[in-house]
Amino acid sequence: MSSTNVTLHNESNAPIVAELWWGCFKIDSTTIKMNEKGHLNCEYVWYDLYVYQDIAAKPELARRTGVYGYSSWVFTGTKIGDYHINPD
Repeated sequence: MSSTNVTLHNESNAPIVAELWWGCFKIDSTTIKMNEKGHLNCEYVWYDLYVYQDIAAKPELARRTGVYGYSSWVFTGTKIGDYHINPD
């Protein structure tokens, strides 16, 4: 059972898949529809947050390192090369 979560608000023009990684271990993943929030279960440590168009579409649309458990982020953009993950 997780102590907390990372919240990601999808303000882009498409549904996304978000993954939370700690080193080489995937901690959690979720699919987030447009203009909705998703929650990734985790603990109070630092993670890397990756966003994909879908689970098979790699490389990622955006990534953010230094994401701490219990933080909130916003995914924005409209096309490849324009996507960003910023603090909420």
